[in-house]
Amino acid sequence: MEKIKIEEIEAVIERKRIKNLYISIHSSSGEVYISAPLKTSQRAIEIFFASKIAWIRRHKAKISARPPKTFNDYVTGEYVEVLGKKYMLKVFDYAGEPKVFLNFDSVDMYISSQSAINERKEAVDDFYKSKLKEIVPPFILKWEKQMGIYNEPSSLKFLFKNIQSKFNLFDNGIEKETVILKNPVKIVYKKMKGKWGLCHISDKKITLNTELAKKSAECVEYVAAHELLHLKERKHNKRFKDYMKKAFPNWKKLEAELEGYV
Repeated sequence: MEKIKIEEIEAVIERKRIKNLYISIHSSSGEVYISAPLKTSQRAIEIFFASKIAWIRRHKAKISARPPKTFNDYVTGEYVEVLGKKYMLKVFDYAGEPKVFLNFDSVDMYISSQSAINERKEAVDDFYKSKLKEIVPPFILKWEKQMGIYNEPSSLKFLFKNIQSKFNLFDNGIEKETVILKNPVKIVYKKMKGKWGLCHISDKKITLNTELAKKSAECVEYVAAHELLHLKERKHNKRFKDYMKKAFPNWKKLEAELEGYV
């Protein structure tokens, strides 16, 4: 495994078929990763890494300041988070396929009393996936319209004639660049480490972390919109950030919730 170290900070180098250098920090462990094009020189990676040291220190300090995560045994009396709220978990002995439901004031799990922790955890993860499947599609439809992202229409002439009058919501220009997709955006839900979402631009696919179901619905919408916007703007540049700030004026609060501070 290729690594690089500057002072006390070490990073793992992952060489990929990409064009630019990128850096990421694992959201819980604080590990640093550099994604580099296959033929990038060691010197170029060192210069890039050195330019990011201050940013890395700030983010690692934030991670260290977070309260420790609670690890559930998934037994009655524990609390689980669903869409920004905490619910008491109630576990019922059940011989059939495991099921998890959100009740008025509790999350009810029906599972064998002999089940292992990993089986209970998997049942909760499946429950989180089902909650995201309920709330995410309407967010995607909403932001596709507002961003000017369309599935291939029957009449392109009609589309281009009406686009500016219908969807000119912001004045920074990014939404004016129409994107026409041959197929609907594919949404995938799975447990991920270190990322709330990913946009696979070439495949027109968005992957969302099932852990998002613990956060508020507005946080889920914020992440979904963020990943969708990558279909128009690959990088987190100024116009990308400006659009997200205008679309979500309370973005700082949402970022703080995602970082685990609220």
